[in-house]
Amino acid sequence: MGGGIRAFLARYFYFAMAVLLAVIVWYGFSHTIEENLFHPSFPRPRVLYVHAAVFGGWMALLIAQTGLVALARRRKWHRWLGWLGVALGLAMPVLGTSSALSMTHLRYGFGDIDDVAFLILALNDMAAFAALFAAAILLRNRDGEAHKRLILMATCLIVVAALTRFPPWLPAPEHGVWPYYLYADLLVGLGLLRDLVVLRRPHWVYTRVFPAVALLQAIANTVYMTRPAPYMALMLKLVG
Repeated sequence: MGGGIRAFLARYFYFAMAVLLAVIVWYGFSHTIEENLFHPSFPRPRVLYVHAAVFGGWMALLIAQTGLVALARRRKWHRWLGWLGVALGLAMPVLGTSSALSMTHLRYGFGDIDDVAFLILALNDMAAFAALFAAAILLRNRDGEAHKRLILMATCLIVVAALTRFPPWLPAPEHGVWPYYLYADLLVGLGLLRDLVVLRRPHWVYTRVFPAVALLQAIANTVYMTRPAPYMALMLKLVG
């Protein structure tokens, strides 16, 4: 029984995670896409629609890429399709940051100061994704095991945007967005658990990289909650 679970996780874990993350993204955004994109109360910037399309494309590509390895065993196709992943991955932080700034600018015009404070969280998520993605690309040929863990971690971190749109049955945060970060980190933790079962030890991505990511999340959440004057002044300049 134990050997069967280890074999299943060894081969299918990343594909299963890609499907799970795609379901989370679909379910979370399904509750707001009508009012935010299809029939918004005020016009949305075009970059938001491009960002949504690229985000969806990233999730679809993740399923395809992990499926090519786990189900079809087409590693050559996986590497070829990876160039599309490079293009989408490079676009994601740019579009995500631009969308966050544009939407904050619009909402601040309606007097929403909370969105200005919230920018630190969006910028932190995009920066974390960019750093993890860059590391994954640099290591894709030298360390394939690190590559796939970094891609998984990067995707788990941006899924937090969908988690914040879940219905009330998902416990709402009382202290900033830390609970939502915790949910995303638990998804990352599934990768650590997989390694403990399959490899009997954690991979260095989880012991060296993940703690740094969690620390940055804590700092961003603290800044959002305390809203220091220099930070708010800088954000107001960015969206003004």
